[in-house]
Amino acid sequence: MCMKYQTDKVFLEDESGRIELITESDDVLTNLVTGVTIAVLGLANEHGQFQVSGQRALLRPFAYT
Repeated sequence: MCMKYQTDKVFLEDESGRIELITESDDVLTNLVTGVTIAVLGLANEHGQFQVSGQRALLRPFAYT
């Protein structure tokens, strides 16, 4: 069950700063957790946001069960 609301924002953050992630589909940003290493493919825009490129642009560790 996803607990992301339409007003929620997702940020990518490290010791150098933080940037808001923007996507064309909210499906890309569902089921995220904090404190894990990820890779994100995209470009920073003129508004200081990071535009995530496509559905497979957010790479995260596999969940082993």
